[in-house]
Amino acid sequence: MRNTGRIFFAVILAFVAVACCKEEMPEDIDMPQTGTLTITFKPEHAGAVLHLDSSYINRDSIGFRMEVLKFYLSDLRLVKDDMSEVQVADVLLLDMEDPGSLVIKLDVAPGHYQTIRFGLGVDSTLNAADPSVYPAGHPLSIFNNTYWTWSSKYRFILIEGKTDTLNNGNFDYSFVYHTGLDSLYREVDHLVLPFHITNGNTSNIDLHLDADRLFYGTNDTIDFVRDNITHTTNNFELARRVTDNFIGAMY
Repeated sequence: MRNTGRIFFAVILAFVAVACCKEEMPEDIDMPQTGTLTITFKPEHAGAVLHLDSSYINRDSIGFRMEVLKFYLSDLRLVKDDMSEVQVADVLLLDMEDPGSLVIKLDVAPGHYQTIRFGLGVDSTLNAADPSVYPAGHPLSIFNNTYWTWSSKYRFILIEGKTDTLNNGNFDYSFVYHTGLDSLYREVDHLVLPFHITNGNTSNIDLHLDADRLFYGTNDTIDFVRDNITHTTNNFELARRVTDNFIGAMY
């Protein structure tokens, strides 16, 4: 009986010790602390939300509508107050036909940040990748229909639409802008989008794209009647102009 009592007492002590250790664990473990940064892409025209397949009037009083607007962002980084950078995503595909792709949610360490930086397009390393190795749902998957060929590789920006040149409601004149090639990859570092992250909370910033400035850039106007098509290799200069205007349209 004495041995039985001693064993029972030892079991009780062991149980208490384990319970105490479990209660102390949260204090002993250095748990990671993060907040959430939500970046929402907002295309617009004349200060209003831009919708695919809706009709708009440009500065030259020509009707147009967007039918496709998708593009890649690479090497997305957050810029701290000391101007150091933290990479938070390697590649993203934003597609107006997929509203979910326009909202980017990131786990971020608490602190104050100056802005975000990223590349427009697919960087040279990713651009050399084989799209068939990526699963459906990945930004670089072949199922996204953004890969050209082994020689021209990914399309960085895809803009397609139609114009109503006669103002009769018949949108029968197309414009198509597909950019690509490593030489048209661009760094976007002009944005001023400060934000603050606290543990367990969400901060929101908006990334705007002004569709009007896609055609009426600061230094270049693209007439989508005269300058209506580029697949980059067949009209590299127009692809360059579209790329530069696209960057200027972001804010």
